[in-house]
Amino acid sequence: MKSYKIFSFLCLLFAITINISADTWNYDFGTGTGSFITAGQSTTFLPAPPSGTARVRVGTAGGSINMDNPGLAGLGTNTELRIVAPTSTQYNKFAIYDYTASQTFQIKFSMLMGSSTGGNVDSGSFYFFTGDGDRFSGNSGFSDDQTFAALQMILGSGGTVNLRYRRTGAWVTISSTPVAQSILLDFEIYGNNTASTINYTYGGNSQSIAANTFDLWINGSLYGDDLVKDRLADTANIDSFMFYGESSVGNVANLFIDDITYQNTIDSDEILPIELTSFTATTTQQDLVRLDWITQSESGVCGYYIYRNSIDTLPTANAVSPLISPTNTSSEHAYTFTDTEVENGTWYYWLQNLSLNGETQFHGPISIELNKEDDEDNPDIPEDQQSVGLQSVFPNPFNPSTSIAFYLESDHWVDIDVFNTKGQKVRSLESLYVNSGSHVTTWDGMDNNGKSVSSGVYTVRMIAGQSCTTKRVVLLK
Repeated sequence: MKSYKIFSFLCLLFAITINISADTWNYDFGTGTGSFITAGQSTTFLPAPPSGTARVRVGTAGGSINMDNPGLAGLGTNTELRIVAPTSTQYNKFAIYDYTASQTFQIKFSMLMGSSTGGNVDSGSFYFFTGDGDRFSGNSGFSDDQTFAALQMILGSGGTVNLRYRRTGAWVTISSTPVAQSILLDFEIYGNNTASTINYTYGGNSQSIAANTFDLWINGSLYGDDLVKDRLADTANIDSFMFYGESSVGNVANLFIDDITYQNTIDSDEILPIELTSFTATTTQQDLVRLDWITQSESGVCGYYIYRNSIDTLPTANAVSPLISPTNTSSEHAYTFTDTEVENGTWYYWLQNLSLNGETQFHGPISIELNKEDDEDNPDIPEDQQSVGLQSVFPNPFNPSTSIAFYLESDHWVDIDVFNTKGQKVRSLESLYVNSGSHVTTWDGMDNNGKSVSSGVYTVRMIAGQSCTTKRVVLLK
C-alpha cells in the first residue's frame, strides 16, 4: 500500500515503474457542433477516435447528446461533449469501444456536472465504466461481469454529488472528495487487472496499484487507493469505456466532458524539475509545527508553499506560508518552515512547488497531532514585514469578482496571470511597469476571451523581477 497518510513522508524516487511500449490516444471531440436528439444510436455523429469506435445512443425518455463549441469557459479545448440525462433509465450514453486491448490502462478526462449552463440541479445520475463486452457497443446499461472500474455520480440538492464506485457487484460511497456540481473536475484512473502489483510515479511520488484494483485521482489528489474492481474476470483485457446519464426529472442534468486521454498501459507522469527526498512534520519546544523537506536538485522552480487542513482533503486546504524561495541548484538543500498559527488537533500538510512556467506539483499529505498543554510561556513569534509580491485576495471564495492586492519595494515591470488546475493560463490581469508601493488589481472571473470561467480553484501568479508569488483563489457560482 502507499505511504499516503503517515506522520513522515518519504518520496521513493527510484521505485520500479512500468516502462513497456504504450499506445496513448487523445480525444477532444474536434471543433464541430451538433445535437443527437432523436431516439437511436450512431457511430458517425462524433469524430472518429484515434483507436476504437465512438458511439452515441439516446433513449426514449428525452435528453440528448451534444457537441458544443464554444462550451463552458475553462473546460477543455474547442468542442466539448454534453450529455443531457433522460427522465428514466433509458441510458443516454457515449462510448469508445474495441481499442487496442490490455490488462492495464490509464484514462484521464475533464468534466463538469450540473445545469446546461454549468449551474446546479437537484436530480439525475451519471456513470463512467471501463471494461470489455457488448454493453459498451450496445444500447443497454452496464453489466458487472463486463465491468472493471465503475463510478456513479448522483446529483442532489444544493449542488451535491454522491460519488460511488462498483466493488464486486455493489455500489460503495467514496467519501471526502471535491466532487460537486458546477466545479471543473479532472479525473484520472489507473487500472491493473494483472496478477501482480504495478508501480508508477504520480506528481514525482512513487505509487502502486495492487492486482485487480484501480487508483482514482481527482484534481491531482488520490481519493481511491487500490479500489477493488467490479466482476470483470481476473487478467481479462480491457478495451472499452463509456459515460451515460439517467433518471433526471425534467431532463435538467448535464454532463460536460472533454480532453480524454486513454492508453493501454501504465506509465509515469511528467515530473516537474525537482527531486524531493523527504518531507516531515515535527513539534517544537514551543508547541508549534515544524515542516522540513530536502531536495536533491532543482531547476526552474519559482518557490514553495505549505498548505494545511484539518481533514485529509487538499482542495479545501489553505496556504499557511509565504512563498519560500528556491535555490535552483543541482546540490542537496534542506528547507524549514514553522507553522505558528495552529491549534490543538490533527493537521494535514502538503508541500507545493511551482515552476516558472506556471506548472504546479503537490507532495503529501503528512499528518501530525498537536497537543498544547499551556502556551502562556511560549515566546511571541515576530510577524514578517510586508514582503514583495501578492498580499491578499478578497473575497475568497468569490463571485463575481475579487480584489488582488500586491506590493513592490521598488519600481518594476509586473506580470499578474491566472492559471487553472492544469497549469493553463486563463487570464492575463497585468503586464506593465508599476511604481513601488501597494496596489490592487481585480479579476472578474473572465478568461482572456471575455468568457466566464467555470467554478473551481485557480492560481494567481505575480512575477516582478526575480520575485515570484502566488495565491490560491476559489470561484463559486
